Amino acid sequence: MSTFNKRLEGQELENYIAKRFTSPSKRVSQVGTHKTNIIELQGLTSVVYHSTAVVQFDNDKIILNSGGWETATTKSRMNQASNEYGLGFDVYQVDFNWYVDYKGETIPFKDGIVLDR
Repeated sequence: MSTFNKRLEGQELENYIAKRFTSPSKRVSQVGTHKTNIIELQGLTSVVYHSTAVVQFDNDKIILNSGGWETATTKSRMNQASNEYGLGFDVYQVDFNWYVDYKGETIPFKDGIVLDR
C-alpha cells in the first residue's frame, strides 16, 4: 500500500502528527474551532489558522498577520485569540479596509503589524 493511501492508527498516527505538526515546536492545544491551533515555541505563542500564524505574542509584542487571507474567519480567529489571552486588541473592517483598535488607538491593519505590549 502506498504512503498516500495508508490509514494511520494508534502510535503510528501519533508519531506522524508529532513529526508533521509539532517539530520543533510544542503543540499545546487545539482551539475549539476548525483548523485553528495554538503553538508555543521559545516563549512565543502562535495562533495558527490553517498554515498561517495569524497572531503571535510574547511578553513584549503582538504580531498580526492575515497571510493575505483578509476574511471574516481570519478576523474572527484574531479576535478570539485577543479575548482568550487578554491581548486587548480588536480587528474589524469598514468599507473593505481592516483596522486594529489597540490601547485607545485605531491603526490601519497591514500584515506583520507589531503591537507593543
